[in-house]
Amino acid sequence: MKLIYYAPTNMSLKNNLPLISAPRIRTRRIYEALTEKSDLFVICGNYDERREAIQRFHAQHKFSDFDGMYMESVNWPLRMSDYRFLSQVSKSLPATIFYRDCYYLFPLAFGRPTFRWWIGMFRSRLEFLFFKKWFQHFFVPTVSFSRLIKVKNYSILLPAGRVRKVSCEVHENLNVLFTGGEKRGMVLLPAIVSRLKQVAPDIKFHIFSNGFQDLCGANVVHFGEQIISRPDIMSRMDIGLSILDRHPYYDSCFPLKIMDYISFGIPVLSVENYESKKFIDENKIGFTLPYDTDAWCEKLIALRDEKEELKKMSDRALRLVREKENWAARADTILQVIKELQ
Repeated sequence: MKLIYYAPTNMSLKNNLPLISAPRIRTRRIYEALTEKSDLFVICGNYDERREAIQRFHAQHKFSDFDGMYMESVNWPLRMSDYRFLSQVSKSLPATIFYRDCYYLFPLAFGRPTFRWWIGMFRSRLEFLFFKKWFQHFFVPTVSFSRLIKVKNYSILLPAGRVRKVSCEVHENLNVLFTGGEKRGMVLLPAIVSRLKQVAPDIKFHIFSNGFQDLCGANVVHFGEQIISRPDIMSRMDIGLSILDRHPYYDSCFPLKIMDYISFGIPVLSVENYESKKFIDENKIGFTLPYDTDAWCEKLIALRDEKEELKKMSDRALRLVREKENWAARADTILQVIKELQ
């Protein structure tokens, strides 16, 4: 199958963009998986790189040379040349898009309500209306998200993982992992660390983040890098934390960090956000709790004596990624949908 792969901003074929965010990781991994299974013409990068690629496309190809298009959406508006090209594609080919952000539905919950913020929210809403008009099919992270943005022609495309650990080990101490930025809804993490510093100092927190610099002490180790660069650390982790408070947007999303954790065979301890809870409970790869400091501290203390259960969850997590929740499977879903749309 021959596809147009449209990936604005979060991937570049000219510049080395470090994989420091979930959108960049996802865009790159989907690209790699599709490359293994199809022939791609890639339009990506910043405005200048995309414009050059569009010009090269028109000089070398016709739309009829291709079977369809897959696009990764971005968090900021596109340019007129993008809209023009995308509308031209959709008139000739099945046009599909992975859509993952709808902050504009909750403008007061995320970010400061400045004039510039409101303009950005307005442009994002208009862009979504453009996508609804011109794209035949949406890929979304969860069913809940499809209901939130009210699209009917959709397929689920969860984040995925890639196995990075062959065997699972039992460790003497409980090693806890957190990765991700410091954002709204994460005040629970400092509260847990502070409480356990007093009552269970042997529980060690390994924090991969540029945030949470105020968290310090003998029970905290900071890393200012991505977890994929430290497999030596990951092999010692017993449980990974996914902490976001309950919110309609968070309930509809699925954090990439969950897939990162289970790719290393690390069970997950998560807040009871709806989609995360469903995935973790159905696959028996971790635990979910209310957004409550007492409940989390009690569970982490109890996990010191549940190492065999954690090992079973670790085995299940690795098997799940190896057999089902991987990027190759996501590429198969994309190709199957485009084939059906032809």
